[in-house]
Amino acid sequence: MSEFSDLIMEHSHLSFSSRWLLLGLALSWCLAASSPAQTSPADLVVLSDAGAGTSPRALLLRVSPTTGMVTPLSGFPSDGLEPLCLTDDPGNGDLIVASRAGAAGSRIVRLAFAGTAVVQETVLATLPGSVTDLDLHANGDLYASVEGPSGGIWRVPASGSPPVLAVALPEVTAFYLPYLGTDHGLAAQSSPTGGLPNFVTLDVVTGVMSTTAVPGLAGRRITGLFDIGTAVPRYYLSDDQGQLHVLTLSPAASLWSLPSLGPGAMVDLAVRPFATTATAYVVGDGTAPNVYEVPFQIPFPSPPPILLAGSLPGSPRSMTFAIPSLGITTFGSGCPSASLGWSGTGSVGTAFVVSLLGGVPNFTAHLAVGTSNTQWGGFLLPATLPGNCVLRVAPEVVVNATTNGSGAAALPFMIPNQPALVGQVFFAQWGMNAPGGWLASDALAIQIW
Repeated sequence: MSEFSDLIMEHSHLSFSSRWLLLGLALSWCLAASSPAQTSPADLVVLSDAGAGTSPRALLLRVSPTTGMVTPLSGFPSDGLEPLCLTDDPGNGDLIVASRAGAAGSRIVRLAFAGTAVVQETVLATLPGSVTDLDLHANGDLYASVEGPSGGIWRVPASGSPPVLAVALPEVTAFYLPYLGTDHGLAAQSSPTGGLPNFVTLDVVTGVMSTTAVPGLAGRRITGLFDIGTAVPRYYLSDDQGQLHVLTLSPAASLWSLPSLGPGAMVDLAVRPFATTATAYVVGDGTAPNVYEVPFQIPFPSPPPILLAGSLPGSPRSMTFAIPSLGITTFGSGCPSASLGWSGTGSVGTAFVVSLLGGVPNFTAHLAVGTSNTQWGGFLLPATLPGNCVLRVAPEVVVNATTNGSGAAALPFMIPNQPALVGQVFFAQWGMNAPGGWLASDALAIQIW
């Protein structure tokens, strides 16, 4: 159908300087029509040791942050190892779990789920020492903090290459890398001599870091930390004495603290990703196996913690917000060899990248973005383009990119921070009006959350 190629070309005049802003505006324009705001579909997942003190056995528990309902998840092949910590992969809903692997150090595995059942376990790495925290970078690389005098921040490349020590940092007890953030992370160091713990800001690529002693916490171990994201930089810190603090670094380091819930009552800290309020959730070990919700307000301290779920089985070790499969998928097939890739979570207020491989080198590629994969105006989709490739997406907005010498291109954009977009679906597909006919990639469907 030559009408399609003519219409696509009419919409493809946008310059590089307009892309980032316009794609974000396009989502606003395309998607803002219907559904009411929703909260992100994220549950807490607690990693507990059901055999603490005898024979270790990892237990995964899903906890609703709304109702406190606790749902056990299935076992997995390496659940006989002592559990250490976990994180989630917001791109596909997988969980990543670190366990103690005897003299070998710590084993890190990826768990894929179907409902509450683990359907696949993949070993990602074995690291020397005891892993204290895990976090994923926007590029898919996994970062793990390792405690001990020879500890630090390790990078486990998404490519499958061997892990490397990214930042040497002894006695790391907690680590945080923002979802889809920059290369800048946060870490906490304990003092081997019983002195003040350190709060560390660091670049996981360059290794550049800044260290601040945390006042008033001599001899304590920081178990969790989080960037609250207020105009004045403030950070949550939880410690092994069951106390939650807010650390402010400017003009000098100062600490606001809640009353202690008792030793062991805060072995980890989690905050819902991309939430508009920085409500904290803390979990305790076997002496206090409870999940508490702590609303944030300024001035701190917040209102008293609210018991969300009590008497969890086993001895909890770690907790994360896990986002079940985000509804990002590709469909159709590329023609003849063009393929679409993506990175990001699809959450409002975050970056998302759509990439192209297998295109014509050094040539103009068009990214079509729309809200339908069944029709566009008076045309039904999918529809055949000149050259016999297939258009699968309504090209309501078309943005240009130029491929490199390998035929690859990428377009980043910001998903507007508008709650009304949550739950909406949009589609994207690459096309190239090449000599001899159109090339078209497979297509992308993404549900905003």
